[in-house]
Amino acid sequence: MNKSGEAVQALMHFYKIPLENLIVAHDEIDIPFEQIRVHKNRSPGGNNGIKSITEMLGTQDYIRLRLGVSRPPHPEMSVADYVLQKFSSEEQAKITDFLNKAGDAIESIIFDGLQKASSNFNG
Repeated sequence: MNKSGEAVQALMHFYKIPLENLIVAHDEIDIPFEQIRVHKNRSPGGNNGIKSITEMLGTQDYIRLRLGVSRPPHPEMSVADYVLQKFSSEEQAKITDFLNKAGDAIESIIFDGLQKASSNFNG
């Protein structure tokens, strides 16, 4: 995932996808589990996959759907280990609704535009 930019750039080139049509969905530890944020033209923060995409595209001016997974519960746990582990049973019970909400956010971005999607999902 740390080299996501290579795949994104190749797919955009192959399918001739303009930058304004790119939506990147990714996990976000700085947002509580189940919450979503829709943004455009933001820094990658500490997300190495987003850093890679930004570097390969030469811009951060693309839409991101940030899917909250929360921070590790214990400060000594590495972020990589945390985001790669299986969801807890409580999270598993909520994951279908969470992913459906993410799908709704993507549909809203496409059909309603970034501003309205942001208003509807950045709550």
